[in-house]
Amino acid sequence: MDWMNTLKKNSMWSTLFAAASAAALTACGPVGETVDDTAVEPDRETRIQRISGTACDRFVECGDVGEDELFESYEACLDDQQDNFRDLWPADECNDGQIDDDSYRDCDVRAETYPCDSNVFDFLSYYSQCDADDVCTDPRQ
Repeated sequence: MDWMNTLKKNSMWSTLFAAASAAALTACGPVGETVDDTAVEPDRETRIQRISGTACDRFVECGDVGEDELFESYEACLDDQQDNFRDLWPADECNDGQIDDDSYRDCDVRAETYPCDSNVFDFLSYYSQCDADDVCTDPRQ
């Protein structure tokens, strides 16, 4: 009969442990739930540096960086692109928390896939689809 009491005690503890575990896991909420990650989103300057790097990488692929090319060097390309994006995304309209992630990603993809045989219309289209009206939100989100 002693083994029966031990089994009952172990069974009771196992049940209690299972119930406590279930309650703890339920308190965590659904795994697929989205979280507001505004605090960890890149700031405006970081985004400008990233998209400028993407654009300059593409200009290198297209042969537009080097002596007697559109940009004398990769650094010159970065400087030019960063200036362009700072103009496109003014701090008063596109400061931290005011850049829409989806629109930014769309613009980044456009920089990555910019046609090597581009013309002035491609250029204007690229910048017009990446301006503050499309990428920035007002007020802060």
